[in-house]
Amino acid sequence: MIKLNTADIAAAVQGNIIHGPKDEVIDRVSLDTRTLEPGSLFIPLRGERF
Repeated sequence: MIKLNTADIAAAVQGNIIHGPKDEVIDRVSLDTRTLEPGSLFIPLRGERF
């Protein structure tokens, strides 16, 4: 997976970083909070099974 920092991700989604470092490196994506590790980006999904 391509490593991006939080500033790159915020720019890609036209968002703002309101807390935390802008240079934090993200190297994995998770949909499950039980699997989060340092460097993870959590993406919450709505639905009956999420």
